[in-house]
Amino acid sequence: RFASCLVFAPRERFDAALSERFAAILAAAWHGDVESVAGSGRTEQALTQALYTLTLRQPAAPAPDTAALERALTDAATSWNDRLRGALQASLGEAEGRAAARQWRGWFPAAYRDGNDAATALTDIEALKEALGGRELGVRLARPGGQPAHRFNLRLFHPGESIALSDILPMAENLGLRVLSETPFQLHDGSGKPV
Repeated sequence: RFASCLVFAPRERFDAALSERFAAILAAAWHGDVESVAGSGRTEQALTQALYTLTLRQPAAPAPDTAALERALTDAATSWNDRLRGALQASLGEAEGRAAARQWRGWFPAAYRDGNDAATALTDIEALKEALGGRELGVRLARPGGQPAHRFNLRLFHPGESIALSDILPMAENLGLRVLSETPFQLHDGSGKPV
């Protein structure tokens, strides 16, 4: 009828939002409802612990795959910057990837991180490097999985100042393209200076 799950997470990342994500994952895995959450009160430890108590809707249902459940909880607790570091390390190697992660982690605003995964950032970093290296305009064309063949994303990287959509529309239309939406991002270098 009930299940109790003790979850450990890094103290600096554990907040109400993460606790809610954990609760949703546990509720889905156990086919139940979270009735209570009790946390540890010790602040000197690196890990915090939270005890989730669930009422099971299907008490006879088999227990969830604990390995898959642990992976889902770990994934929920992994920050975007951790994912970026992992992608950079996979691409550049351990030491160079860590150095690149330190260099680039402060560049991307929250709106960018919410809408783009680390793999996208990795390819955007290459275009950014070219634009910052003196190229007047960086361009990246991509078709995310699941989009129809006639639809794609065009990313423009222009250091120093943003490009007005009204300046780009005539060129795009002359190429036979139709612009459906725009999502501009102002990036800041590691010191907080707009780029």
